[in-house]
Amino acid sequence: SKGPAPRDLEGGFSGYWLVSERLHGVMVQVDPHAFAFAECEVHLPDGSLGPRYFLCDVIRELDAVDESSSKLDIEVDEGFVNGKFYSIAGGASLAFRPEVLAGSHVFLTPFSTFVIADRAFVDAVHSAGVPENPAESGISFIDASDI
Repeated sequence: SKGPAPRDLEGGFSGYWLVSERLHGVMVQVDPHAFAFAECEVHLPDGSLGPRYFLCDVIRELDAVDESSSKLDIEVDEGFVNGKFYSIAGGASLAFRPEVLAGSHVFLTPFSTFVIADRAFVDAVHSAGVPENPAESGISFIDASDI
């Protein structure tokens, strides 16, 4: 629809992200197996073809949270898809099991709805010129060790 140009990341696409070519490049370079992409056609308000954008989904799921070293609310109930849910409402501090990560930089857990990215990924995103201000970039990074 007519309006401002999309930022580097736009949510609200039925659970998928719309990501810029710049962000797509970082994702593919740093952790290509964490994501799936579909290129989109973007048209500018004048009808001309706009810059390249991609629909994106985080597809890697790891059970990597070290529950005994983390501070978070773990809700256990058979109503949850995988029997429990990691709640970070009200604050949390997450620790991860390095043997499960095995070089992964971005992933989901089977017990939450938030995406986890490591410092290497965050630094690469900002080094590529993606603004740190979430209002400008569409990306909000929060330190998992101090939520």
